[in-house]
Amino acid sequence: MHCRFIKSKNKNDPLLLDLVTADILPSSLEISTTKLEDLAAVSTTLKNSPIVQEVIYQKDVIATLTSWTNALRRIGIAAIVVLSLVSIFIMMTIIGVKISQKKEDIEIMKLIGASKRYIRKPFLMEGIFYGVVGSFIGWLIATISLWYGTPFLSSFLRGIPLFPVSFVSLLSLLGIELVFAVLLGIFSSYLAVLRYLKR
Repeated sequence: MHCRFIKSKNKNDPLLLDLVTADILPSSLEISTTKLEDLAAVSTTLKNSPIVQEVIYQKDVIATLTSWTNALRRIGIAAIVVLSLVSIFIMMTIIGVKISQKKEDIEIMKLIGASKRYIRKPFLMEGIFYGVVGSFIGWLIATISLWYGTPFLSSFLRGIPLFPVSFVSLLSLLGIELVFAVLLGIFSSYLAVLRYLKR
Protein backbone atom coordinates (compact mmCIF):
# COMPACT_ATOMS: atom_id res chain seq x y z
CA MET A 1 0.00 0.00 0.00
CA HIS A 2 2.76 2.46 1.00
CA CYS A 3 4.93 1.34 -1.91
CA ARG A 4 2.19 1.97 -4.47
CA PHE A 5 1.39 5.36 -2.95
CA ILE A 6 5.02 6.50 -3.10
CA LYS A 7 5.37 5.32 -6.71
CA SER A 8 2.19 7.09 -7.78
CA LYS A 9 3.39 10.33 -6.20
CA ASN A 10 6.87 10.15 -7.71
CA LYS A 11 6.32 8.97 -11.27
CA ASN A 12 8.80 11.50 -12.65
CA ASP A 13 11.66 10.42 -10.38
CA PRO A 14 13.02 7.09 -11.71
CA LEU A 15 15.87 6.97 -9.20
CA LEU A 16 13.49 7.12 -6.27
CA LEU A 17 11.22 4.55 -7.92
CA ASP A 18 14.10 2.09 -8.14
CA LEU A 19 14.85 2.50 -4.44
CA VAL A 20 11.26 2.05 -3.30
CA THR A 21 10.38 -1.63 -3.00
CA ALA A 22 7.86 -3.66 -1.03
CA ASP A 23 10.64 -4.83 1.28
CA ILE A 24 11.51 -1.28 2.29
CA LEU A 25 7.92 -0.08 2.56
CA PRO A 26 5.75 -3.14 3.26
CA SER A 27 1.97 -2.93 3.21
CA SER A 28 0.44 -1.95 6.53
CA LEU A 29 -2.84 -1.02 8.13
CA GLU A 30 -3.57 1.48 10.91
CA ILE A 31 -6.38 0.26 13.16
CA SER A 32 -8.20 2.39 15.71
CA THR A 33 -10.94 1.62 18.21
CA THR A 34 -13.61 3.74 19.84
CA LYS A 35 -12.47 2.61 23.29
CA LEU A 36 -8.89 2.45 24.51
CA GLU A 37 -9.64 -0.73 26.44
CA ASP A 38 -10.34 -2.58 23.18
CA LEU A 39 -6.86 -2.01 21.74
CA ALA A 40 -5.25 -4.80 23.78
CA ALA A 41 -7.81 -7.37 22.57
CA VAL A 42 -7.42 -6.22 18.96
CA SER A 43 -3.62 -6.44 19.25
CA THR A 44 -3.81 -9.97 20.65
CA THR A 45 -6.18 -11.08 17.88
CA LEU A 46 -3.92 -9.68 15.16
CA LYS A 47 -0.80 -11.27 16.64
CA ASN A 48 -2.50 -14.66 16.49
CA SER A 49 -3.42 -14.18 12.84
CA PRO A 50 -1.20 -16.12 10.38
CA ILE A 51 -1.39 -13.38 7.72
CA VAL A 52 -0.04 -10.63 10.02
CA GLN A 53 3.75 -10.40 10.23
CA GLU A 54 4.12 -7.68 12.85
CA VAL A 55 1.86 -5.74 15.25
CA ILE A 56 3.07 -2.46 16.71
CA TYR A 57 1.14 -1.86 19.90
CA GLN A 58 2.54 0.84 22.17
CA LYS A 59 1.34 -0.57 25.44
CA ASP A 60 3.06 2.01 27.67
CA VAL A 61 1.61 4.93 25.73
CA ILE A 62 -1.88 3.45 25.85
CA ALA A 63 -1.59 2.79 29.59
CA THR A 64 -0.48 6.37 30.23
CA LEU A 65 -3.26 7.77 28.06
CA THR A 66 -5.82 5.57 29.84
CA SER A 67 -4.68 6.79 33.26
CA TRP A 68 -4.89 10.40 32.06
CA THR A 69 -8.37 9.83 30.67
CA ASN A 70 -9.61 8.24 33.89
CA ALA A 71 -8.08 11.04 35.98
CA LEU A 72 -9.65 13.73 33.80
CA ARG A 73 -13.00 11.94 33.98
CA ARG A 74 -12.90 11.90 37.79
CA ILE A 75 -11.83 15.53 37.94
CA GLY A 76 -14.59 16.48 35.52
CA ILE A 77 -17.28 14.69 37.55
CA ALA A 78 -16.04 16.30 40.77
CA ALA A 79 -16.00 19.74 39.10
CA ILE A 80 -19.56 19.27 37.80
CA VAL A 81 -20.81 18.32 41.28
CA VAL A 82 -19.07 21.24 42.99
CA LEU A 83 -20.12 23.79 40.37
CA SER A 84 -23.70 22.48 40.46
CA LEU A 85 -23.87 22.95 44.23
CA VAL A 86 -22.38 26.43 43.93
CA SER A 87 -24.88 27.31 41.20
CA ILE A 88 -27.78 26.10 43.34
CA PHE A 89 -26.59 28.17 46.29
CA ILE A 90 -26.11 31.30 44.15
CA MET A 91 -29.49 31.03 42.44
CA MET A 92 -31.23 30.33 45.73
CA THR A 93 -29.61 33.43 47.22
CA ILE A 94 -30.53 35.66 44.28
CA ILE A 95 -34.11 34.45 44.09
CA GLY A 96 -34.40 34.63 47.89
CA VAL A 97 -33.42 38.32 47.72
CA LYS A 98 -35.98 38.90 44.97
CA ILE A 99 -38.66 37.21 47.07
CA SER A 100 -37.84 39.34 50.11
CA GLN A 101 -38.11 42.48 47.96
CA LYS A 102 -41.57 41.42 46.76
CA LYS A 103 -42.77 40.24 50.14
CA GLU A 104 -45.70 42.67 50.27
CA ASP A 105 -46.78 41.82 46.72
CA ILE A 106 -46.77 38.11 47.53
CA GLU A 107 -48.84 38.70 50.68
CA ILE A 108 -51.38 40.65 48.65
CA MET A 109 -51.58 37.87 46.04
CA LYS A 110 -52.16 35.35 48.83
CA LEU A 111 -54.97 37.47 50.30
CA ILE A 112 -56.79 37.75 46.98
CA GLY A 113 -56.62 33.97 46.52
CA ALA A 114 -53.64 33.47 44.21
CA SER A 115 -52.46 29.88 44.14
CA LYS A 116 -48.96 28.85 45.15
CA ARG A 117 -48.30 27.73 41.59
CA TYR A 118 -49.18 31.20 40.29
CA ILE A 119 -46.89 32.86 42.85
CA ARG A 120 -44.09 30.39 42.22
CA LYS A 121 -44.16 30.56 38.40
CA PRO A 122 -42.30 33.92 37.86
CA PHE A 123 -39.47 32.82 40.16
CA LEU A 124 -39.21 29.45 38.45
CA MET A 125 -38.97 31.19 35.08
CA GLU A 126 -36.29 33.47 36.49
CA GLY A 127 -34.29 30.46 37.69
CA ILE A 128 -34.58 28.86 34.25
CA PHE A 129 -33.39 32.11 32.65
CA TYR A 130 -30.32 32.28 34.89
CA GLY A 131 -29.49 28.64 34.17
CA VAL A 132 -29.86 28.98 30.38
CA VAL A 133 -27.81 32.19 30.18
CA GLY A 134 -25.09 30.74 32.42
CA SER A 135 -24.83 27.50 30.46
CA PHE A 136 -24.71 29.33 27.11
CA ILE A 137 -21.95 31.66 28.31
CA GLY A 138 -19.98 28.71 29.68
CA TRP A 139 -20.41 26.78 26.41
CA LEU A 140 -19.33 29.82 24.39
CA ILE A 141 -16.17 30.31 26.49
CA ALA A 142 -15.33 26.58 26.27
CA THR A 143 -15.90 26.53 22.49
CA ILE A 144 -13.67 29.57 21.89
CA SER A 145 -10.96 28.13 24.16
CA LEU A 146 -11.15 24.79 22.35
CA TRP A 147 -11.00 26.53 19.00
CA TYR A 148 -7.82 28.40 19.90
CA GLY A 149 -6.33 25.41 21.73
CA THR A 150 -6.96 22.83 19.00
CA PRO A 151 -3.58 23.29 17.22
CA PHE A 152 -1.67 22.74 20.46
CA LEU A 153 -3.83 19.78 21.52
CA SER A 154 -3.54 18.18 18.07
CA SER A 155 0.25 18.38 18.18
CA PHE A 156 0.37 17.19 21.80
CA LEU A 157 -1.88 14.20 21.05
CA ARG A 158 -0.20 13.42 17.76
CA GLY A 159 -1.56 10.27 16.17
CA ILE A 160 -4.77 10.31 18.25
CA PRO A 161 -7.65 11.64 16.10
CA LEU A 162 -9.55 13.58 18.76
CA PHE A 163 -9.29 17.09 17.35
CA PRO A 164 -10.74 19.14 15.86
CA VAL A 165 -14.08 18.51 17.56
CA SER A 166 -16.96 18.68 15.10
CA PHE A 167 -19.44 21.53 15.44
CA VAL A 168 -22.28 18.99 15.61
CA SER A 169 -20.71 17.50 18.75
CA LEU A 170 -20.42 20.98 20.26
CA LEU A 171 -24.08 21.68 19.51
CA SER A 172 -25.04 18.36 21.11
CA LEU A 173 -23.04 19.35 24.18
CA LEU A 174 -24.87 22.69 24.27
CA GLY A 175 -28.21 20.89 24.16
CA ILE A 176 -27.24 18.66 27.09
CA GLU A 177 -26.01 21.69 29.05
CA LEU A 178 -29.25 23.57 28.40
CA VAL A 179 -31.39 20.68 29.62
CA PHE A 180 -29.24 20.32 32.73
CA ALA A 181 -29.32 24.10 33.31
CA VAL A 182 -33.13 24.21 33.06
CA LEU A 183 -33.49 21.40 35.59
CA LEU A 184 -30.95 23.06 37.87
CA GLY A 185 -32.73 26.42 37.61
CA ILE A 186 -36.12 24.89 38.36
CA PHE A 187 -34.75 23.00 41.36
CA SER A 188 -32.93 26.02 42.80
CA SER A 189 -35.82 28.45 42.40
CA TYR A 190 -38.29 25.87 43.72
CA LEU A 191 -36.27 25.44 46.90
CA ALA A 192 -36.01 29.20 47.35
CA VAL A 193 -39.74 29.79 46.85
CA LEU A 194 -40.81 26.75 48.86
CA ARG A 195 -39.02 28.05 51.92
CA TYR A 196 -41.05 31.29 51.84
CA LEU A 197 -44.44 29.86 50.83
CA LYS A 198 -44.38 27.41 53.76
CA ARG A 199 -44.62 30.30 56.19
